[in-house]
Amino acid sequence: MYVFASGTPVASWYSTDFAPRGPSGHNLRRSITVPIAAPQRLRLSHRVRNILMIVMESVGSGSLELYGAHYRDSPELVRLAAHGALFDRMYVSQPYTSSAMLALFCSLYPNHGWIPLVRSTPSLNVPGLADVLRRHGYRTAFMHFGTLSFDNQAVFLRNHGFEQLFAKPEDKWGLADSELLPTATAWIRNHSKDPFLLVLWTQDTHHPYFADQARAFDPRNASHNRYLNAIYSTDQLIGRLTDALSQMSLADDTLVVITGDHGEAFGEHGQTVHNFTVYDEEVRIPLLLVNQKIFRRELRFSRLGRQIDIAPTILAELGYNEPTTWQGYSLLDDAAVERAYLFSSNGDFLFGLVDGHFKYIYNPDLSTPELYDLTSDQAEARNLASVPFESPLIQSDKSRIPWISFQNKYLRQLAH
Repeated sequence: MYVFASGTPVASWYSTDFAPRGPSGHNLRRSITVPIAAPQRLRLSHRVRNILMIVMESVGSGSLELYGAHYRDSPELVRLAAHGALFDRMYVSQPYTSSAMLALFCSLYPNHGWIPLVRSTPSLNVPGLADVLRRHGYRTAFMHFGTLSFDNQAVFLRNHGFEQLFAKPEDKWGLADSELLPTATAWIRNHSKDPFLLVLWTQDTHHPYFADQARAFDPRNASHNRYLNAIYSTDQLIGRLTDALSQMSLADDTLVVITGDHGEAFGEHGQTVHNFTVYDEEVRIPLLLVNQKIFRRELRFSRLGRQIDIAPTILAELGYNEPTTWQGYSLLDDAAVERAYLFSSNGDFLFGLVDGHFKYIYNPDLSTPELYDLTSDQAEARNLASVPFESPLIQSDKSRIPWISFQNKYLRQLAH
């Protein structure tokens, strides 16, 4: 049984689903054993020194050639995956950029409300990934050629360990990401004597979508076609940046982490852009870890993962324990994540839960449930909520949906 600081007890399963994991009691930089496909296991023995994280704005896994999309929009990611670990079932907790920053850098599920925690409490008393690494001698920088004034993002990033921020005073629509390459390569060259964490957060794939290519990926939908061209342009940028690492003889010592902050909808369920639903087009993201010394071949992982698990995974590979306040687990650990919790707030509040291969969605304003079998119905087109034999699963998942009763109270404790 977990007890809040107020003394209020909560259901025992909260202690495994939400309560911070706390100290692991051992050095996570052991010879990590990673499930591939039972009964095979992989032993990682190469120690990396640097982290290059690339966050693709508004890019979900379902839009990428790398994940089976019918568009040749990510050939560089396909190439890099030959020496990478590809995670097939990664979920964000909320399809919103500021919530992604909270998840990626502080390993926390979001608060439930209209105002994201990054905006309301940018000085949240939780160590960030960059904080941890700076204590171990890392140089840290964040690059984004849009604005970071939105939602107090710049304040949040500075308060959580990023010593240098590169951004524009306002969103610069149209080919902003092309400026990232020379800035990033120059920064790496100037700071490579020390271990480093460099985060590049792209911009061109954000609505209204701009790119320097004019390929006919989807001629029937101009907005979607611009978006796919922007993905292709981002993919080319990633390829050039990783090539630059090789040219600087840093590729073997650097773990490249490629992911998305959230997905993007194009009418699959009657909605466009993001943070209006918790369907997979908005909440399922790519995750590719690249290093040719660690990954001699492409490895695909079907285990469930969450955006809050990415920072613990990075620390595990570097050999550092995660802060006790974090809510995620290393994806390279033996403990399997059983559930991923979802939330969106731009329309009605929506709560979701991925539990095994089922997804449960609940709209508390309308009291309407939805249940989808993600194995047989990847498009989430057949709602099973009215199927009688699914009723026990629906009732079980519904009992877990009020995680607001834990999460907001827990985050308030960390705000002081």
